[in-house]
Amino acid sequence: MTPGLSEDLLEVNDTRKTTVINNELRRLQMDTVALQETRLPAIGSIREKDFSFFWQGKPPEEVREHGVGFAIRNRLLGCIVLPTEGSARIIKLQLHTAAGRVSLINAYAPTLTSSTEAKDKLYDHLGLALRDILQQEPVFLLGDFNARVETTWSLLEALDAVEFLPIMEELDLEPTVEEVEKAMDSLSSGKASGDDGIPPEVLK
Repeated sequence: MTPGLSEDLLEVNDTRKTTVINNELRRLQMDTVALQETRLPAIGSIREKDFSFFWQGKPPEEVREHGVGFAIRNRLLGCIVLPTEGSARIIKLQLHTAAGRVSLINAYAPTLTSSTEAKDKLYDHLGLALRDILQQEPVFLLGDFNARVETTWSLLEALDAVEFLPIMEELDLEPTVEEVEKAMDSLSSGKASGDDGIPPEVLK
């Protein structure tokens, strides 16, 4: 932590929160991090000692909620194309690597209780973003899609869609001597012992 800053982020001024996050990302030895719930207005960036922060939020006149962004280690700044478009739920960053250019998309989906309109808007936007770049370069899709099965009927609906395969009763039978010998022969000597603590040589 930076001296003079509270350990409670809620008590830290917005202009200093990136300092706290910078120190934590450095401690964790991170290079590129997707950020969500930044709750910062409009489009912006700030450079700290080790990381630069880029974000996309709602317009300044709207409620400060949602918000996405990236934290990039400063030594990588020469390898990125800065975000130029997005929304409070989707932001895209391009990164030049030794293998070529790749795109990072950070998406923050509405919660399960959000309106259908909000969900459709997010996935329509995401679909357009992916369609524009999938044919050109590799894409890494990051973020929180709030995927979960919350009610019993939803779980049953999902189970009904599972293809049921025939039961292989032969798997319940004891292995034959030939199967055991084949498994023993496949053991590599000189390897560390397994969970039972017995080296392969002893078993052989």
